[in-house]
Amino acid sequence: MKTITTFIPKGRGVISHLGALLASGLILAGCSATGPDDSAWQNVADYSWPTATGTLLRYRVETKIDTVFTTATTEGSDSLYHGHSMYRLDDPSTSSRIQLLYLPLKDTLVVRFEEFGGKYLLVGPLEKGHTWISGYSDDADTTPSWQATVIDRYSHLQLEGKLYDNVVVVQYKPLAASRQGEYWIRFYAQGEGPIQTIQHFPLAPDSLRSGPPASIEELTTKRTVLVETTSAQD
Repeated sequence: MKTITTFIPKGRGVISHLGALLASGLILAGCSATGPDDSAWQNVADYSWPTATGTLLRYRVETKIDTVFTTATTEGSDSLYHGHSMYRLDDPSTSSRIQLLYLPLKDTLVVRFEEFGGKYLLVGPLEKGHTWISGYSDDADTTPSWQATVIDRYSHLQLEGKLYDNVVVVQYKPLAASRQGEYWIRFYAQGEGPIQTIQHFPLAPDSLRSGPPASIEELTTKRTVLVETTSAQD
């Protein structure tokens, strides 16, 4: 059973260090991990956001510019997917309050309104190397726009001092030629849902920049980490 240990410091210095790790392929941020037991990967729904109404999720969002904290609450919704009611993350900081809609199924994690990845963020089997079309640019799902790949999975992963069991790591890439080099990497923990998301944008050519070069460079990487989960009963 393999063991991998890499570390990223907390706080505002994380992004500059993260850039070096992204460049070298070492994207398992701030964690130590061991290889998984195959029995842990049978139910995709286990890797979703919580479905208990009123669960509070607190995140830390880090860029080169600053570090901020955001919160979201799990709620029910009236939205349906093939007759099944979807859940939502309610974000009080936005005017619509809906951060995203999601529906965990045994073989698929279906989402709407996520900023990346498309509609099918997880699709079984959760095996390393498994690749699927996760998003389409049309409602009929005929024109692929996003591709997802399981790039690793671990039975135990320590992220910034907290130990998670059974973690799958997925990379998402847009398929449009104009977005070449852009990608997201998300860590999903069994029973917890997304625990870390790394968002990477390549530097835009000078002709495409809409602001001074320094501001563009500072926004090329963002890291979002789950800080705390509080159930409605707590």
